[in-house]
Amino acid sequence: MTEPAIVCAGELLWDVLPDGRTLGGAPANVAYHLGRLGLAPRLVTRVGRDEPGDAAVALLRTRGLDVSGVQVDETLPTGSAHVVVDAQGHAGYEFVTPAAWDALEAPSGPAPDLVVSGTLARRDARSARALASLGASARLR
Repeated sequence: MTEPAIVCAGELLWDVLPDGRTLGGAPANVAYHLGRLGLAPRLVTRVGRDEPGDAAVALLRTRGLDVSGVQVDETLPTGSAHVVVDAQGHAGYEFVTPAAWDALEAPSGPAPDLVVSGTLARRDARSARALASLGASARLR
C-alpha cells in the first residue's frame, strides 16, 4: 500500500513566552507528530525573510520535516504569539497581525490525499482562499 500524501497547511509561529520562544502553530505540530509516527507529511506555511523565519525553517529541518512547502514573504514578518500572563495567572495571546502566514499561497503540484489545516491562517482572505483551494483538491480534509 502506498503511503498517503499528507499536507499540513496554515500558520507557523513562535510562541513568545516570558522565558523564551518555542516554535508552534497547529499545522506544524501535527506535521511533526505525524513524522514521529513514521509518515512523511509536507508542511505548507509562510514565514518572513527574517531571523525568526530562518530559525523556524532550520528547526523544522532538524525535526525531519519536509520544508519544501515553506514559502518566504518579502515584506510580512514571521508569525508570533506573545503570551501575556495577567495578575490571576491566566494566559492571553497577542498575535502579530498581519503575519507572513496571512499571505499563504496555494502550492502547485499533485493533489494531496489528506489536508490538515489550522484555524488561525483562515483569518485573512488570502490564506483562507489558499486553504480552501488546497482542501478542495484533497480526498480528505
